[in-house]
Amino acid sequence: MKFGFLSEGDPRPGQTYSQRYWDLVEEVIHADKMGFDVFGSSEQHFAIGVASISAPECFYPYLFAKTERIRFRHAVTLLPFMINHPLRVAERIATQDILSRGRIELGTGRGNTMLTLRGFGVDIDTTREQWEEGIDLIKAAFTEDPFTFEGKFFNVPPRSLIPKPIQDPHPPIFVASTGPDSLRRAGQKGLGVITSAVERGWSYVEDAIKVYRAEADAAEASGMYVTNAIAVNTTAHCAHTTQKAIDEAGAVIIKERKLAGDAYARLSTISPDYAYMRDIAALGEAMENLDYLRLESGSIIIGDPDHFIEQIQKFEAMGADEVWFRLDSLPHHMVMQSIELIGRYVIPQFKDPRQVVQHPEIMRNKLKAKRAELARLKEEAAGAPVPV
Repeated sequence: MKFGFLSEGDPRPGQTYSQRYWDLVEEVIHADKMGFDVFGSSEQHFAIGVASISAPECFYPYLFAKTERIRFRHAVTLLPFMINHPLRVAERIATQDILSRGRIELGTGRGNTMLTLRGFGVDIDTTREQWEEGIDLIKAAFTEDPFTFEGKFFNVPPRSLIPKPIQDPHPPIFVASTGPDSLRRAGQKGLGVITSAVERGWSYVEDAIKVYRAEADAAEASGMYVTNAIAVNTTAHCAHTTQKAIDEAGAVIIKERKLAGDAYARLSTISPDYAYMRDIAALGEAMENLDYLRLESGSIIIGDPDHFIEQIQKFEAMGADEVWFRLDSLPHHMVMQSIELIGRYVIPQFKDPRQVVQHPEIMRNKLKAKRAELARLKEEAAGAPVPV
C-alpha cells in the first residue's frame, strides 16, 4: 500500500496566496520526512476561495530540490488542447523527470469545472476525445524516436522529443476516473487510475476497482506496458481523538463537499460526457450528513489514527494500491498535525507492522496464548490426554 498527500492549496480568507504557497512547501517537506510516498496537486483555474495551484509544473521543481524521496504526481494535468498541448506536457514531464531524478508521474484528466472549461474556450462535448488523443500522442512521443501522429485534433510530422525522460519506458501515467466507462478505457489503454467514491459509498469503490482491474490485467497479459495501479482519493483530517478531528474539520469538509456537489450537478447537465455526475448530485442531503460522509461514503476519513487504520484496511481488502488524503482547507498547523499523525501512527501499520510498538496488554495476551500453545504441544508429545 502506498500513501499520497493531495493538496490544492486552498487559501483561507485574509491569507495571502504567497503565504499559502509557502505553507504548502513546508507541508510537502514534512510529508517527505513522515513517510508519504507521493505528493500531488491538481491543476485548477479561476477557483475563487478554494484551490490556488494553477501551475503545478512550476510549483513542483522547487520541491524537487527540497525533498529526498517523495514522488510527485500531477493530479491532474488537463489535456484539452486549449489548456495544454500534449507535446508541451510531454516536454515538461521529461524535464521534470530529469530534475526530480526519476520521481515524477503524470496524472491526466479532461476538466470538471465550468470555470476552467469555459474560461479556456474548451469544446465541452469533445473533452473525452481530446483527452484520449492527447494520451496517445504523449505515449508516442515517449516511446517512439522519431515519432509521428495523425488524428482528429493533432497531426505531427516526424519529430524527436527533447529531452527524454529517464524512467523506462516513461514516467507512470494515470487518469482521473470516477465513471465506469472511463475506468474501463483507462485499463484498456494501460493507464493507472486515480479514483474516488465521491460520496457514493464503499460499494462504488469496490465495483470501480473490479472494473478497472479486469481491463488492466487483460492489457498487461497482451504484452502492453501498463501502469497497473489504482489510487483511491479521500478527503481527510487526523487528530489525537476522533471527536477532536470532527470538531476541527467536520463543518469545513461538509461545506467543501457541498460546493463540489453543486459544481458536479451543473456540469452533469451541460454535456452527455459528464452525465454520470448526476449520481453524485442526486445524493442531496447525504452530502451534509457527517455520519454518512465519515462512515458510509467511502471518500471521507475524519478521526484518530485508529479510525484511519480501520478505513484504510477496507480499501486494502478491496484491492486498492494507493490511498490518498486530501489534507487541505484547514489552518496550516492542523494540516501539519494530520501529516504528523498519519506518518507516525498510520503509515507504519501498513509499511512495516513488525516495527510498530504494540500495546502492553496486547503483547501480554499474545505471550499468554503462546505459553498455552506450548503447554498443549508438550502434553500431546507426552501422549497425555488433552482437554477439549
